[in-house]
Amino acid sequence: MSSPSFAGRLFQTLFFEAVALALAIPLYSLALDVSARAALTVVLPVAAVAFLWSGLHRLLFDWFDWHLTRRPDTMRPAGTWIVRSLSGAATSLMLTFPMLIWLGAQPPREAMLTALALAGLHWALGLPAQLVRERRRAAAPGTLMC
Repeated sequence: MSSPSFAGRLFQTLFFEAVALALAIPLYSLALDVSARAALTVVLPVAAVAFLWSGLHRLLFDWFDWHLTRRPDTMRPAGTWIVRSLSGAATSLMLTFPMLIWLGAQPPREAMLTALALAGLHWALGLPAQLVRERRRAAAPGTLMC
């Protein structure tokens, strides 16, 4: 199984983020009873930080995994993506939570619930694609299945 090109991966990522924003902004606006413009001014920077952190987290995860195990990502055990996904979401919360307090003028409890909801939406949107990738990877020869 070949990996998509950099341009293909970039397109997929930007398309995914656009769909996530198209869903998150109206939901944020409805949940907090703010205008769409106010929701955009809060959700867009939070999404940008989460997007950049996601790429950096993936790079760091791959780098540490390579240095610890000396195996490429195609040879990882089948459930490794769950660890990467959960650690990425947890660390992303540490970045987005203070931003929601500052930009959204939300109290800490409300900001944490909003951050969890946004992370949950992002994870739920990415889950079907990840499951398809795992199914393809399992069918490819030369992969490690545990």
